[in-house]
Order: sequence, then structure tokens, then C-alpha cells
Amino acid sequence: MAIPLKNLFGNLCGKTTISMVWVLLYQPSESPSKPRGRPMGTILVVDDEQHIRTMLQGLIQGENHEVHLAGDGYTALEILKTTDMDVVITDLLLPGMTGVELLKTIRKEFPKIQVVMITGMPTIESATEGLRLGAFDYMSKPVSRDVVLKTIRNAIRVKLLNDERERLKEENRRYQERLEYLVEERTRSLKKSEQRFQDLLKSLNDIVWAATTTDPAQLLYINPAVEPIFQRTMVEFFENPNLWTECIHPEDRPGVLEQSSKLYKSGTIQNEYRIIRPNGETRWLSDRQSVVFDPEGHPIQIGGIATDVTDRRLAEEALREYEKAVEGTEELIAVVDQHRIYTLANSVYLDDNGSGSETIVGSHVRTVMGSQLYDTTIKPCLDRCFRGERINHEMEHKFMGRGNRRLEVAYYPIADSTGRIDRVVIVKKDVTEKKRLQAEALQIGHLASLGELAAGIAHEINNPVNGIISYAEILKDESEEQGRDGEIACRIIKEGDRIATIVSNLLYFARDIEEEYAPVHLGTILEATLSLIGKQISKDGIKLETRLMDELAEIRAKSREIQQVFLNIINNARYALNQKFPGMHPDKVLEISATPIEVAGAPHVRTMFYDNGTGIPDAIIHKINTPFFSTKPPGQGTGLGLSISHGIVTSHGGKLTFQSHEKEFTRVIVDLPVATGSEGIM
Repeated sequence: MAIPLKNLFGNLCGKTTISMVWVLLYQPSESPSKPRGRPMGTILVVDDEQHIRTMLQGLIQGENHEVHLAGDGYTALEILKTTDMDVVITDLLLPGMTGVELLKTIRKEFPKIQVVMITGMPTIESATEGLRLGAFDYMSKPVSRDVVLKTIRNAIRVKLLNDERERLKEENRRYQERLEYLVEERTRSLKKSEQRFQDLLKSLNDIVWAATTTDPAQLLYINPAVEPIFQRTMVEFFENPNLWTECIHPEDRPGVLEQSSKLYKSGTIQNEYRIIRPNGETRWLSDRQSVVFDPEGHPIQIGGIATDVTDRRLAEEALREYEKAVEGTEELIAVVDQHRIYTLANSVYLDDNGSGSETIVGSHVRTVMGSQLYDTTIKPCLDRCFRGERINHEMEHKFMGRGNRRLEVAYYPIADSTGRIDRVVIVKKDVTEKKRLQAEALQIGHLASLGELAAGIAHEINNPVNGIISYAEILKDESEEQGRDGEIACRIIKEGDRIATIVSNLLYFARDIEEEYAPVHLGTILEATLSLIGKQISKDGIKLETRLMDELAEIRAKSREIQQVFLNIINNARYALNQKFPGMHPDKVLEISATPIEVAGAPHVRTMFYDNGTGIPDAIIHKINTPFFSTKPPGQGTGLGLSISHGIVTSHGGKLTFQSHEKEFTRVIVDLPVATGSEGIM
């Protein structure tokens, strides 16, 4: 605090005298410069003496403060209403309104402003009163420049600290209000969420429950879904903690209890079991249970969700029955979705495609069936079927290990619950054997008609042939009686007998009788065959070479059927040789041989027909047994001969195979089993 003037100047006293001395002592040596830059603080000096105000202004402005002046308290208050002040320095004695009254008013109306009291006649009472009323400091005139500036700096600092404190208080208040608002908003949100959660639990079709970890467990919560599933009230479950277990089917209860004993160890268990309603009805539940642990790993609660899966179990059972039916059929069945992806295929379908379910199911039809077949045949049918059509058609397909097969294929559209077609069922039926039998029946019909015609012609031929032979016999007898040469008559008789033999064989071949299997020598069948076709072979310029081993065992056969096979094979060989050699040629040869062999330890007779004609291309050799497949031009072949021949040989327990090289040769091999025991001679 500044030193009182009376201590410095002895008897000098009185306000005017002291003021003059103070001005003389502390008048600055040069005019204070105007504030430069941003002022450090805004100061109001209140004093009724002009020279005091001016002197203080000069001192304060040197510190780059902004200074305002007032000669009394009323003027000071008017300035404070329009200008923000940091510090007010006021004299204690002012006209009209004392410095103490001004202090009280400032503290009331402008509490943030720091007030420094200054007086030329200080007393302990006045200083105490000023500080009690809220003055920042109390200075006695005269004061040094350093004291004034230090006091102002401290006052400004306190003002700034108070402002900061008020700012922080205001910020804290706003933060507190915001926090309270957020807490209130969060509380409302949590209440809404809880209500929605409760509404959700009540609306669920699944049972949601929670219970204590005590033994026995006490039910803490269960939602209303338990009532329609168990046909029991929620109250019953709260009153009887063991009711759930008691409702489990007796056959399933031991397994459920065993699983439940593992709950605390595994943390989660899943069970499917049956429950019994009060009316005796059985329902299936899928029950998932979990344990809630505290941070230390101690179990504090158990809970779970149970779903009625009765409909699913019934659907699964129905599906299993359906799959049994689908798997039990010989037809190839598959299901394709709208993206042309296999979603199901029975084992027959998988086997015939040489794949497992993991290869076909989930694969595109093009990938499984091949691009060419898919683009040309399957895709158009699927497109039409997905538009609502039911498609039926026939196709040929080569299966792994089974060769070419004839299939009847049906496409059935399947609609979902909205009526939109989302799947197609493909059913393939192997009708190769059916077509072969139909072809055989057709050929047999043709042969029967031909046989009837041949029988009629044979009868017509027999009569004149018998007459010719008879007349030749007469001529022969007369020639011998007359001593003439009867050679011509003998030739007529010989050729007549040959005609009679051919007619007899033709009648036998065409005879409509039910032939039985019987032991027969292969040479006999071959001789009868050549008697019918030998002349044509010779006429075609084909050299026939036959090599039959002596003492061949008899085969068990229907002679006419094997004769039909041999006729088909020889006719095909004639056609191939005539195509390659239209006229006479030394290589125009048909070789026929028969030798004994063993097949799988059983005796057989192998008949081999070899010609060096046009041969069979590799691309079609696998098709030659297919009904109606023919390499001959229209009108020259039905495509049934080899198909029927294959069926005949197979029915005899034999095997018909082909070896060929295009433009070089064809070798046809017929293996037939030997008659055993009383059936034949070994």
C-alpha cells in the first residue's frame, strides 16, 4: 500500500496541498504516448480534480491501457453503462456521490469490474470499509507509478480470472444442463427401447426365458409364447420350477437332462426334443440355452430360446418319404431352379451322369450336360417350361459305361406359393429297350408278312418244279431206253432238286411257329443261311471263304433266329463290299469262320464274319445297334437289322461285337454258348 503523505511532508495536509505536491512529485517527464496496438485493459479513473485524472491517465496509458476519465460518480456510472471496463480507480471523496456509494453501486450493477479505492486522507476504518464492500485494493495518495501499474495489473489479472471463472461456471452450467438433457433423453429412449423389447418378446412365436443358477432354478422371466406351445399358463411355470422338465416326453427326457448337465461347462447347448401337451398331443421343440457369466467367470443367470419345430419335423419326414420314393424309381429325376442350377438329383440321375451329388447339385445344367446339348435341346425346353408349358420329347444321350441310350424326357413346371414358376422337374426315362422291342415287333411284323408272301410263292413254285422234275425223270428214262445221252435230263433234275431245297428252306424260315431252344450244330444253321443267299453272293462277284473247325460243339439256340442274325450280317457285308468294289475284284472276299472258345470259363462257339469293304467310321460305330440307325441311303435299309440281331444274340446268352476301320475292314463276332449236358454233344 502507498505511504501516507503526512509521513513524508510533516505538517503539510489538506486535500489541495497534498494533491499539488503529488502532482509535482509524479508529473511525467514527457507526455505519455498514445496506446499502441491492442490495449491490455480498459480503465476508468474517477476523481473530481482534473490534474489528478490527467496524471493518472498519463501513468496508466504508458502500459498500453485504454483510459477513460470521469469527474464524479454519476458520470462514471453513465460511462460504465456504455463501455466495458476492467478496472475502476475512484477517489474516496467525490461530489454528490462518495466513492463508497459508487463502489456499492458498481458491485451491484457491474459485479465483474474490479474497483481500486484511492484517497489522500486514509484511515484504517475507510480502508477496511472499502475492502469489506468489495474493493480490490486501497491506495493512499501519493502513490508511486510502480504501485499504480502493479495494482492495475493485479486487478486486471483478477478480473480475467474472475471472467474465466464465470465463463467456466457458465460453461459448466450449460454442460450440466446438456448432460441432464441427455440423461433425460437417454432415459426416455431406454424406456422406449425397453417397451419395444417387451412388446417384441410378447409378439414372438418363440419362447424366451431366463432363470437363476440355483438348484432348483427359479424362473425369472418367460414370454407369453409359452402358453400356445405348451397349452399351459405362464403362472403355472412360475409356480412350478420343474414343470418344463415334466412336460418333456419320457423317451427324450434322459437325453435332455444329460445335455443340460453340460451347460455350465460348455456355456451353450442345443437340444431338439418332444413335449406333451395336457391333451396328449406331441410337439417338437428346438431349445438353445446359454449361461451369463460375471467378469470373474462366475455363472449368474441362464436363459434360452425355444422354437416349435413340429411343422419342420413333419416336413422333413415327408421329404424323407418323398426321397425314398424318388430314389426307388428307375427314372432319372432332377430339379432345376430359375438360374438353371441343379438343386436336386436322384441317385439314378447321378449314376448315369457319372457324378456325385456334390458335383451336380449346385452346378449349372450346361456344365453337367455340355454346351452343345444344352444350347440346342435343353435350354429351349427349360425356357418354355419356365413360361408354364409342359414339355415332352425324345433324345439320344451317351452315358458313361452304357453307351448311347434313347430317352423320353419330360419337363414339369413347379410354382411357388405366389404362383410364380421357380423350379422345373426333369424326368428322363430310358426307353432304349422299349424302342428295341417295338422295332423287333415291327420287324417281326414285316417278316411275318414277308414270310406269308414267301410261303405263298414257295407253294406256287413247288408245283411247277415238281412237274419239271417229273418230266425230267421221264426224259431220262426214255433216253436210257433209246440209248441216248440223258445228261441234260440229269441236269434238269439236279437243278430242280436245288430249287426244291431252296423253297423248303424258305418255307422253314417263313413258317409262323413258336420255336424252342434246342441243341443245333452251327454248320447246319450256316448252311441253311447260305442256301438262301449264296446265289446273290456269287452274283455280286464276292468270293466266299468258309472255315468251320471239325467237331464243333452244338449250341443251344433257336435256329431260325440265329439264321436271321447271320442273314443280316452277310447282307451288310455284301453291301459294304459292293460299295467298295462295284465290279469284280480279287479283294472282294467274305470270310466266315467258326471256332470253339471259352468266355468266363464257359465253352462258346465263336462265329466270325470278315469283309474288307468300306468299314464303319469311328464316330458312329457305337450307334450301329441303335434302332432305326442306318448308314444306307433311304429305301435301302430300315436301321433295325443289327438292333434286332443284337437283341437275339443277347437273349441267347451270347455277345455281338464289331471291330472295324473305315475304308479297310469290318469284323463281326458272334459268341454263343455251347449246349451242355443232355442239351448237346460236347
